[in-house]
Amino acid sequence: MNFKNRQRTPSHVSSESLNDIMFFLMLFFLITSAFMNPNLLKLNNPKSSNKMIVKKNVTVSIDKDRNFFINKNKIETDRLPEGINKELNKIDSSLHPAIIINADKTVPVEDIVKVMNIAKTKKITIVLQTQPE
Repeated sequence: MNFKNRQRTPSHVSSESLNDIMFFLMLFFLITSAFMNPNLLKLNNPKSSNKMIVKKNVTVSIDKDRNFFINKNKIETDRLPEGINKELNKIDSSLHPAIIINADKTVPVEDIVKVMNIAKTKKITIVLQTQPE
């Protein structure tokens, strides 16, 4: 048999578009990672060695700019009592709900006392959230 040697062109895989694809994938993951936890409040809590776990609760957060949040929803200071009442009504009272105060350590004590007074009138347990030492 007579086999002829054909001249073959070397095969080549074009990787020019790979850079574009990698850029768009990286951009996609960066954008989606920003939306993974959009309601996260970054607060600098005081430290404590005490631990207490509460099962059913209402979280009242106060950031360094003295903005109030009930369960990550921003609320005006004058509407705070009705907002807490609304959240407490959603929880069965037999589960012994509590109000967790999550305040930045730069927040004045008077703002924390506002929330504590609301909890006292409702006879609800108050917990101050801290960071571990």
